[in-house]
Amino acid sequence: MAKSSPASLPALYPPKLVCALALIFTPVFGAVLQGKNWIELGRPDEARASRIWARTAFWLIGFYLVFQTLFRHEPIVHYMGPYFLLVLWAAWMITNGRRQLAHASEPFARRPIGRPIMLGAGGWILYGALSFTITLGLMLSGIEPMAPDAPEYGVRLSIPEGSDKVLVEELPPPEPAKSTEP
Repeated sequence: MAKSSPASLPALYPPKLVCALALIFTPVFGAVLQGKNWIELGRPDEARASRIWARTAFWLIGFYLVFQTLFRHEPIVHYMGPYFLLVLWAAWMITNGRRQLAHASEPFARRPIGRPIMLGAGGWILYGALSFTITLGLMLSGIEPMAPDAPEYGVRLSIPEGSDKVLVEELPPPEPAKSTEP
């Protein structure tokens, strides 16, 4: 049996490693890299399916970002993030991700995966920055108070004479309007 020359082997991102890293960097990461592998293997239909999964996962994560930011004071949101990503990863693995694992045992030339890992880490940094920006925008616009128990009627800041410390006093709640009916 003749051995294949290294030049004739497809250059792939390691399929097992891609699936494992997709658990950390989301199925968007895994689907994009698998799409590139499918193109290298000459299978455009599977590459198209991977691109569809990448777009779907991207939009679902974007939806979750907005949902998480708008409802951040709800207790379930504090615990839902990891479960959401785990379920999304499992759905991707069952429907699309595992298909390429069959090619993991075939000989292939390894493509370097350092740059995609850096881009995946950058994606998490971008996610955090967007979440922070949306939260800050909601707070500064007054749509949502700074804290769930913050007074709605405001505070008074003053510096007493002879002191350099700022004194923060809560303003009294507005008095209810008196009815003019006899």
